[in-house]
Amino acid sequence: MVIFCVLYKNKHKNLIPLSILLVLLGQSNIYTFVISVVLFLMLIIEFMVDKEFVKKNVNKIVIIVVVFIFLAGILFTYWQLGSQMPLRSDDASLFSIFAKSSEEYVKAFNSISRGVISAYLSLPQFQLAFWGSNLIVNFLSQYNIVITFLFAAGLFIIPVFIIKRRFLFLYIFGSLCMLAIPLFLYSACFRHYGNLFLLFLACLWLSNINKKDRYLINSKVNVNKILQTIFLIIILIPSIIGSMVAFYGDYKYPFSMGKSTAEYIEDNFNVDDIVIVGYPGGRPQVISAYLDKDIYYPQSESFKQLVSIDYRIGIEYSNESLFEIANSFFNKGNPVLLVIVSRSFYELSPWIMQNYIFEKVELDDKFFIVPSDNYHLFLF
Repeated sequence: MVIFCVLYKNKHKNLIPLSILLVLLGQSNIYTFVISVVLFLMLIIEFMVDKEFVKKNVNKIVIIVVVFIFLAGILFTYWQLGSQMPLRSDDASLFSIFAKSSEEYVKAFNSISRGVISAYLSLPQFQLAFWGSNLIVNFLSQYNIVITFLFAAGLFIIPVFIIKRRFLFLYIFGSLCMLAIPLFLYSACFRHYGNLFLLFLACLWLSNINKKDRYLINSKVNVNKILQTIFLIIILIPSIIGSMVAFYGDYKYPFSMGKSTAEYIEDNFNVDDIVIVGYPGGRPQVISAYLDKDIYYPQSESFKQLVSIDYRIGIEYSNESLFEIANSFFNKGNPVLLVIVSRSFYELSPWIMQNYIFEKVELDDKFFIVPSDNYHLFLF
């Protein structure tokens, strides 16, 4: 993004490098893909505005190459992400994504409001397990959700008055497209909303490069610049403090319990002989990666190291079902280790205690910056 903004100053001479950068930007995730598409649309608009200059100074072959590169990037992104974006409704139509209850929409808007605040004011809580937290969001959550929504709306609207007109489309359209993803498709974490902040900084940078353009509301006493400075100070100071907190926490403490759990398994069991059953699909992959061993995922009914997103959001199993699956491998003569990674692991039922012979492995409590990714081990 920074390189794009630097090259943009001489955009007519850097068209091919700019298009390559946008393609690379779009490969990171669906949010950066939205940013890359919007930036490319902005280039097209810029060329339409300066069409006389473009006719005289830009080779048509270069324009064709640029369009080809970007279209190839879109196809490549779809090849990577297309299969991971199934509609979650039984209704296969596109309109099914809008079929939500008013309760679901309220929940989604509340989540988005929290995400917008965390994007602009990235200040984690001052505690050990700070990952995924935000001090300001946590404070506002004590009040009505309307307060959170209005605070987020204010953070979103202020940039409209400090970004010049030509780049308002980029900021508003790009931000709304990114916010539509958690609203209609998939829920997002705070780190995903950080792309809103990156888009804002890019728009502000490009806006300051363009000296000829004007603000939405202009003032003779340069109120726009004063507001811009105040807003940047307000949002950057928490970000700097948050960065220091995150750096210290990541330097001093392990990120999650995954590595220590894998080391425990490696030190206390014969990894080659034991069958590891992991649930749910996503988080036990850490164990698989550290041990370099295929583990059994009930949701995909197969042994593998990586499991696709289809299975990670698929069928949910009860504790009874998981213990039955693990016991079936034990009956085949293999020692079995059932690994359950749960944020809220519930107690084992009396039925499990009576029907299965197993040992619960107690792991040493350690300090981690990721909260609640608790690994529970059961040896059969």
